[in-house]
Amino acid sequence: MMKFKYRLTGTGWAECFLEINSQTCTFDVSYLTDALKYLLETLLEINPLYMDKDYVKDGSSFKWEGEPQELHWNFDVLPKGKILIRVTEDDGYGEEITSKINAECDYDEFLSEIIREMKALLKKYGVVGYKDNWGYDFPLTALIQLNYYLKNKTLYPFTMIIEDYSELSCSDLNNDLNELI
Repeated sequence: MMKFKYRLTGTGWAECFLEINSQTCTFDVSYLTDALKYLLETLLEINPLYMDKDYVKDGSSFKWEGEPQELHWNFDVLPKGKILIRVTEDDGYGEEITSKINAECDYDEFLSEIIREMKALLKKYGVVGYKDNWGYDFPLTALIQLNYYLKNKTLYPFTMIIEDYSELSCSDLNNDLNELI
């Protein structure tokens, strides 16, 4: 069983609920952290098609701040499309650390659950409404790439153009928008 819920609870505040293999964690996140950007960018970093194996050896990590508590997310890449997710909470003063989640799961299954919730947030608040409530832009680029990967198991398509002697990547705006709905 896997479940991810993320809801805005006020200006600059959100509540996150995560369940993996009967392990659960609920955490309040503050505006001090661009929480969803960190989560989606980390999932892109450890994605089998996007991962730079020289840079991301075994996994990646980030933290969410909750004033004063902090939630530390650690992702280890395992064989056969699996990941190990370890989530710990500290009291914000570096004294007490509590393990919240320590579970192995399928990367694609976890990603699917995260994307489902991200699209629900986007539909509920919109791009501008999300920023007005949260204070940070919605992480559209990572969501588009991850959603495309999940559906097609390939890298996001680009065309190349030459501008002033430089080769630049272009995505198709219609394709970009289709990945968001």
